[in-house]
Parts: sequence; structure tokens; C-alpha cells
Amino acid sequence: MTAPRRLAGPAPALALALALVGLAWPALTGSFIYDDVALASHPFLDGRDDLLAALGRNSADYLETADVAVRSTATWRPLSMVSLIAVQALVGPSPGAHHLVSLLLHGLAVGLLVAALRRRGAAPGWQLFGGAVVALHPALGEAWLWINGRSDVLAGVWLAGLAYHLAGASTGPRRAVVSALLMVGGALSKETFLPAALCLCAADALGAARGPGLREPLRRVSAALVPFVAAAVVFWFGRAATLPADLPVLGGGGLPGPVRLLARAPDMVGLGLETLFVPQARGMRYLGWELSGRGALPGWGASTLVLLAGAGLLWRGRRRAAVLVVGAALTLLPAGLVGDAFWLGFDRYLYLPLLLLALALADAPWPGARPVLAVGGPALLVCAWGLWGTAATYASPVEFALGMATLRPGEPTGALMTAREAVAAGRPEAALALLDARPVVTDRPVPPALTHRLAGEYLGLGRPDRAAALIEEAAAAFPDDANLRFDLMTLRMGQRRVDEALALAEALRADPLRREPTGALLAQWAADPRLPEAVRARCRALAGP
Repeated sequence: MTAPRRLAGPAPALALALALVGLAWPALTGSFIYDDVALASHPFLDGRDDLLAALGRNSADYLETADVAVRSTATWRPLSMVSLIAVQALVGPSPGAHHLVSLLLHGLAVGLLVAALRRRGAAPGWQLFGGAVVALHPALGEAWLWINGRSDVLAGVWLAGLAYHLAGASTGPRRAVVSALLMVGGALSKETFLPAALCLCAADALGAARGPGLREPLRRVSAALVPFVAAAVVFWFGRAATLPADLPVLGGGGLPGPVRLLARAPDMVGLGLETLFVPQARGMRYLGWELSGRGALPGWGASTLVLLAGAGLLWRGRRRAAVLVVGAALTLLPAGLVGDAFWLGFDRYLYLPLLLLALALADAPWPGARPVLAVGGPALLVCAWGLWGTAATYASPVEFALGMATLRPGEPTGALMTAREAVAAGRPEAALALLDARPVVTDRPVPPALTHRLAGEYLGLGRPDRAAALIEEAAAAFPDDANLRFDLMTLRMGQRRVDEALALAEALRADPLRREPTGALLAQWAADPRLPEAVRARCRALAGP
């Protein structure tokens, strides 16, 4: 029996499965962490009656928040929510059951990826390597070790299933129907599935071409556009139906405009490459903080590297791989839309791009087993070490908080999370000490969303002076951030700097997304007997009917 056949047999697959479970064991047997705690007791996530209701709810409904940044960037991922609700309805708030479902979905995505690579003609060694690197990469742990990362791993199942289907199905009505079903499933799991699916269809069209002509690729692209458009329309109207009437379907809130998004794209690509090619142990990271500390040269260098790799593959006639490599970078860019609005876990957004990169291995130039072992062996050992460390950080809320503080000591989110754990343990004095000792980096201001959370913690701990200083500093660094202007308006009224507060209120009332919360705050001030009657009258006039 040849080495390639041994690599394609059941023994390597069994070994990979055992390694995956063993390395992830600390998290798989761990408890709820971070947002998972809200999942365990949420009234919209605990019964069978919530399964169909998930179609009419968006992420802001589950968070039960009036925060404008959250409402204006609300996502609609009903299938992901159904996967969470089903576990709650069947067995209750069991972290072990949730972890088992995430593990099975991750294993299914890996299995479909290997099957797709086989159908696409990849050598057995590259099939195993592609599956193993997706299975064991520590960055992807955020998608399946963290219960609330379910949307990414579920979208990965649909994407890997689409890759398997496209590699084996001939053109025709059946292919279009199955493609449409897979695309709708992916779009209803996570919106970033759509650009990944489009890149996959383009790669499939080019890979099926014979000769230099464009007739066959164009025919396959046009055939793929029908199911893609169907999935996009379902997603568009579904999300529009769940949004409040005063919010647009796209844009608004904390979302950057096209120019700003394009400007940050190189840094997104650079951060993605750095995370994928340095597979170290890691906990969740705050994307806004990561992007604020990156210079233009590393990002542009990484983007240039991706484009050169795509051009080199095209020059070698590997058109399918070229599209997949460039498409992986493009699939990552939408994460930049909400990078400033939330304390956003970035690594899980790499799940779909890494699947696309793994599918490019079907065009790997070296079919033998030895090159695979020489290249992939050391890489997989590093991934395995990193996955074990990552799983340890997802074992409990305390390990989660301490993991962020120790793995990235220069980032203030570690101090924030450990302070929250101290408050939960009934030690407010320790929480205050942790916040006061948080890292201070003068050339990297704290992003607006993190400022809001840190200021809230200081207020809860009875230190309004600290909260005010944070808001002042962030508002000076991000003068155009509407959410910070809202916080600054509240601060100015508390300081009795009435003219400044009402000038900010007047500007915010002109913003459709902030008209309602600003009006509610003005009405509250208008009824406050501690304010002079002249100030209350101005507040009533600005609040309007």
C-alpha cells in the first residue's frame, strides 16, 4: 500500500478526530463564558415556541438593548439562533450539550471540506492537511469553542457543503436548486457567507473552463448567479422585516462608509494573515483596538502579498486557486464594518476564509506525501499546541478573563473582563484596582465602544471622575463618533455645561438613528426638578412632540 493511500484511509481521520477532542477538552467540558451567560437564561432562547419566532428577531432583540450602535448594526441569523434554541428547548441550559453541537458542526465542516477536496482532485496528503489545519487551527477555536460563535461554524458547514456540491454536480435545474438551498442556509446562518459563496462559485466556473475561452466560465457563472441572487434576496427581505422602521437595511449607526471601509481593508487583511500564519494560543480579541495600532505598511504589504499570490497562480494556469486566495481576503473585509461598534471577536471571522484557502489546496503543485509531511507536519504541531492553549482560555469565565489579560497584556479588554469577574465575586475594590492599573498606551486611544464599557464600569464602581476622563479623552480622539457624542452630551449636562450639552443634543436629534434616544433623554431632563426652569424649557423645545 502506498503512502498516499494510507493518508486517505480511515486511520488518519480517526486520529484527527481524537486529537481534536483531546486538545479541545478543557473548553468542551467547561462552562458558559462571556455572552454565553446571557444565553443560558434568555427568555427568547429557552423554548420550542422560540424556534419559529427566531425568523422575526434580530441580534438586538436577543441582547435587549437600546444602544444605537447595536440596533443599527443588528444582524439576522435565524438558523444560528435556532441551533442554540433547539439545545435549550431539548436539554435546558447545558454548556456540555451546546459544546457537543458546536463540535459536531465543526467536524461536519471538516468532513465536507475533505470530501470536496477529494472531488476536486486533491492528492490524499493535501486532503488530510486541508482538513487538519481547519480542524486544529487555534484561531478558529473562537467559532466552535465559544458557544455564541455558532454562526461562523454553521456557515462553514453550508460553505463546505456548497463546495462539495459544486465539485460534483453538472449544470442543470437540480444543481441550481441544491445550490440555492445551500446558499439560503448559509445566508440565514451568517451574512458573510454570501461573499464567500460568490467567490466559490467564481472559482468553480474558472476551474471548469477548458482552454483560453470565456464561454464556459461565463455560462457557469450565470448559472450560479440565479441561486445566489435568490439567497441574497431572501436574506435582504428577511433582515429588513426584522429591523425597526426607523433603521435602514444597510448603513447607519457605527458603520463606516465605503471610503473608510476601503481604507481599513489592508489592515484587515494584514491582521488576518498574521493570525492565520502565527497559530498561537489566543483568547478573544477586540478588533477596534487591534486595527487602531496597525500601520499602513504592514497592511498594504499583506494585501500586496495576497494579490501577488493570486497573480502568480493565474500565471501558472491555476485560476480556481487564484480566485479562492483573493476571495478569502475579500470574505474577511465585512468584519471591518462593525469593528468599532462592538467588542468584536475577530478570529471567528477567519473560519470561512480559511475554508476557501484550504479548498485552494486542490490545485497544490506537489502531489506526493513527502512534501505534505515536510510542509504540514510542523505547522500542524504548532496548531495543536495553540489549540490546547486556546481551549484552556475558554474553560471558564475566570480563565477567559485571565487569558485575555495574559495573552495580550497591552490591550485594556483584559483589565475590563477581569474587573467584571471581580465585581461578580463581590470584590469591587479589586475591580477598581484592576481598572486603574489597565494598560495606558498614549499613541493608541481606547476605541469608542470599549470606552463606553470602561466608563460604565467606573460609574458602577462609584468613580464618575474616571468615567468622565475616559469619555473626554476618547471624544477628543474620535470627534466624529456619534455614539461618543451621545456620551459626551450626557457628561456635559452632568457638568452643568448646558449650552454644550444642548448643542450636542440638537445635532444628534438630526440623526434619524439617534433622534429617539436623544429625545427620551431630553424629556428626562425636562422633567428633572434639579435643573433651572429655563434649561428645562429648552429641553422641552428640543425634545419636540
